[in-house]
Amino acid sequence: KFSSNFLGSQLVDFTANNLDSVLIGKYIGKRDLGLFGRASALVTVPVTSLGYVLNRTLFPWFSALQNNVDDLRFRYNQSLKILILTIMPILVLVGLQAEDLVLLLFGIRWIAIAPYVTLLAVIGCFQCINSFNDSFVISQGRSDILLIVSILEKSLLVAGVIIGIRYGVTGVILAKISVLALIFIPRIITVCKLIQSNLFQWFRNIAALMAGLLLLTVVALLAINLFEDMHYAGRLFLVSLVSVGMYYLYLHLTRNTSLNEIKRIVRDQVIQLFSYAR
Repeated sequence: KFSSNFLGSQLVDFTANNLDSVLIGKYIGKRDLGLFGRASALVTVPVTSLGYVLNRTLFPWFSALQNNVDDLRFRYNQSLKILILTIMPILVLVGLQAEDLVLLLFGIRWIAIAPYVTLLAVIGCFQCINSFNDSFVISQGRSDILLIVSILEKSLLVAGVIIGIRYGVTGVILAKISVLALIFIPRIITVCKLIQSNLFQWFRNIAALMAGLLLLTVVALLAINLFEDMHYAGRLFLVSLVSVGMYYLYLHLTRNTSLNEIKRIVRDQVIQLFSYAR
């Protein structure tokens, strides 16, 4: 039963997640499909790579705490903050500096994907939390919940993509953002029930980090304007350095404990890597 529900949710996800590419290629054109594919790949790298490491590390904790709700709630809240602290700043900076990043990685010929990268970074913010929550739900043996959520969310995504295809690639991306924003709160409520919490406590847990991300965004925008006459490579480096520096200074001043958790995870991963090498 667990496996069949999990398989069903994965098939639904695979079909819906690839439908936009199929429709863009058929009804908009191959060139736009190529631009969309390159922009999607650029944004999904931090989400899939870092998200995979975190989920692989945290999954055993969650699985071992199925019968201890208090510890499970604490671990979930801490892990969520780690996820936001590590991946969200990258996505924010990628979205804000899309043009400079595209010029650095792909050259002027691909500059047309910059607006798509900015919008897809918003989708990435939703998806990194959704993927984390899906992994958590699976760790609790509730693949039935995941299947229901997947069917509901992907049905809305398919409808949104079909509507958005009339307005080009930008319309498709905006439609996906709208659906993800619409389904985000119900998704969080589902997880809150598993950890016996509520929506207010969920947002309160990450409030300080979200304030830090807002600070990072403001600093990045100011730095972009300040260094606008600089070469794009230098501007990209300096804006990222100043923004991330201010962000982590804020975390230290607010004494955010998630930094220690990140150091522990990195240390464990390094130790595991060396043990494999031996």
